[in-house]
Amino acid sequence: MHTNELIKLNRRFCKGAEELRYILKDDDGNAYFSNEKIPPPDEGSWLRTIKFKDKNEYLFVLDIDGEGLDEGMLQGVQGLYDTIKNYLHVKPILKASGSKGAQIIFKLVFDEHIREEDCLTHMRNLSYTLWRISTPIVKEHILFDSKPGIDLHMFTKKRMLRTLSKHLRSNRYSIMFAREDNIDVVNQRMDTGDGLEFKKFPTLEFSEDLIIYTYFSEKEKIAVSFENLPQFDERRELKKDNRFKSLPKFIKRILLAEHVEHNLKWPTIAYLHVFERMHPNDIVEWLWKNSNWIDLSNVRITNYHVRWTCRWCQKSMLKDSSNMRYSSALKYSMPSFPLPDDFLNEIILEMMENSNWRAISHLLLRTRSRFLVDVKAERYGESQISQYNSSSRSRP
Repeated sequence: MHTNELIKLNRRFCKGAEELRYILKDDDGNAYFSNEKIPPPDEGSWLRTIKFKDKNEYLFVLDIDGEGLDEGMLQGVQGLYDTIKNYLHVKPILKASGSKGAQIIFKLVFDEHIREEDCLTHMRNLSYTLWRISTPIVKEHILFDSKPGIDLHMFTKKRMLRTLSKHLRSNRYSIMFAREDNIDVVNQRMDTGDGLEFKKFPTLEFSEDLIIYTYFSEKEKIAVSFENLPQFDERRELKKDNRFKSLPKFIKRILLAEHVEHNLKWPTIAYLHVFERMHPNDIVEWLWKNSNWIDLSNVRITNYHVRWTCRWCQKSMLKDSSNMRYSSALKYSMPSFPLPDDFLNEIILEMMENSNWRAISHLLLRTRSRFLVDVKAERYGESQISQYNSSSRSRP
């Protein structure tokens, strides 16, 4: 890409920024910062603040940092792109850093009355939400608030982002790339500066309804863990429906807790979908009436989370051609399900109180087979939840 074209792209990229800064090299080859001397983008770095100058707008940047942009990190970046596209209905910009990572970027517009520190906190929590609801493949390659992973320093005051310019340390370009690019193409773009053309930032109006999870330090976490769920008390299920009363006690304990970690919540939804053969629509309505989870106040978010989990269960079951796996609870091979081993073992151990391993294995095999018949018959469609006509409501 010619220098003049790069300059035009970078001016568009920097338009409206609260502050700009540049990195150049002196005659001895040492890098230095300048607020006034502007190098050509193919000879020096341009930096802009994530905050815009005249409006309460920010660049929302998932800054993925590590030891290098390799195939695994790229898979994670592509997965996060898909999460943003499906959940927020925004197609973000993908940008290679020119060094050891990548960024996923779109513009976030806040109400003018929200303070800067609150905007930054909201962005941190939104980044955590996007990471938490992403696929296991994303979490395999990208950590949160750790390397290789999402760097939370991006959500601090005066934070700056390198634009579409040369990274002087690596002598490669920070450049835009496409969702379908493989690692070889991305590397070639960083070497040559031949990136996608920047036109404008995709834009999203911020709403607190978008935040499902709040990022706490380890000391602040209060969610119920696997080991210390509340003990089951039959008196607490008197007002529940017959389906609730027929569930394993382990599931009931999760549903009766108020604060439940994600690693217990999504398997519970998966259990209701696979073992109880509940439609995603019905799961949302049923959880509303029968669980004590306090974070179900937003129907749209709950609906998204349930649907995503159910779709993942269906895909996992269809892809898993080997339908058996070893069970440490049964001490035999058993039908495979998209549930964590520890979670499923708790259920099996409870079954074994009233049955033998052969009967349990037969029941599990029949459960798997019936669910797959439902999936292949497209019983679980994508119809909207007709019971709700608003995006949120208060718990009864």
